[in-house]
This record gives sequence, C-alpha cells and structure tokens, in this order.
Amino acid sequence: MTNLELQAYRRFLMLKVSEASEYIGKTDASTWHNWEKGTDPVPQYVVTAMQELKKLRTDKVNIIINSINDRVGSSTIRYFLTYE
Repeated sequence: MTNLELQAYRRFLMLKVSEASEYIGKTDASTWHNWEKGTDPVPQYVVTAMQELKKLRTDKVNIIINSINDRVGSSTIRYFLTYE
C-alpha cells in the first residue's frame, strides 16, 4: 500500500489521524503521519487492517442500499400524472 492509498483509506473510513494511529496502527500520530507522507513504509498489519475495514464498510453500505431497495421496490422514483 502506498502512502497515498493509506491516506485515501483513512479518509474513506472517516478517521482522523489520531484515531487511525491509536486504534489501527497502535502507534502515535507522528508515526502515522510518516506513513502517509511516505517517509516510512506502511507496515503489513496496517495494510491488512485498512483493507478489512474498507471491505466491512462497503458491505454494510450495500446492506443498507439493499434494504432501501426492498422497502421502496427499486431505486427509481415513482410519480403520478394526476393526484387521484
């Protein structure tokens, strides 16, 4: 994973650097910044965790979309030409 991919994944997951460094990287914010700047390589355990979290988030979003489609019937908008 490149430094830019790491930053993109973090933003996709809506995490601050402080949150990602503490909960995913198990390190301090300065180390995480170095990974995102490309100064230091991103450790494999962080790459794996970020990919798993991205997949989990994508799966959850798809579940929500499917439940909306099931409730509405489809993702199209229904309209009527007259009030009756």
